[in-house]
Amino acid sequence: HYVALIVANCLDTYPQLNHVLRGRNLYRRATTDVFITTLLKKKGSLDLSGFVLKNMTGKGLPELAAESKHLTEVLKDGTDKGMQQVQQVAMRVPGWIFGPLMRIQMFFQYTLNLSLEAMGIPDDRFGSVMISNFGPLGIENALVPLSPYCRCPVIMGIGAPKKKAVVINRSEEHTSEL
Repeated sequence: HYVALIVANCLDTYPQLNHVLRGRNLYRRATTDVFITTLLKKKGSLDLSGFVLKNMTGKGLPELAAESKHLTEVLKDGTDKGMQQVQQVAMRVPGWIFGPLMRIQMFFQYTLNLSLEAMGIPDDRFGSVMISNFGPLGIENALVPLSPYCRCPVIMGIGAPKKKAVVINRSEEHTSEL
């Protein structure tokens, strides 16, 4: 929550970073939204999903923590309407046509700026920033894959903290570093 708030404040302070590429032009996003990837454990399987913290401008840390908790519970319960719509569309499409269909969808949504919500596809599903936390998996450093599909100007990963010795006033202390 804290990292999401810091990144959102940075995008509000430097709005030139909060754009989406449509065709050959950059367009300023109307809001600052942060997508948080979430690892869901369901009946012996793992599912990488996520939720969007919408319109982060002016929100405080307690509000974001409560909203994140609620959205995570909605994902775990399987009651996220946006995710259900995406899964229903994906289940109806044969695997061999999925790639071309995604390119067509990207053209309509991002090049022509047309809403496909009537077809069950949410607008700008990934928002301004995508944050992936791989620290709970014990991974300190990793490369976060870039995805042209998400159209996020910022994709970041948070690794596990590690102990590091520092010297303060000539005495050694230990601190955690992200």
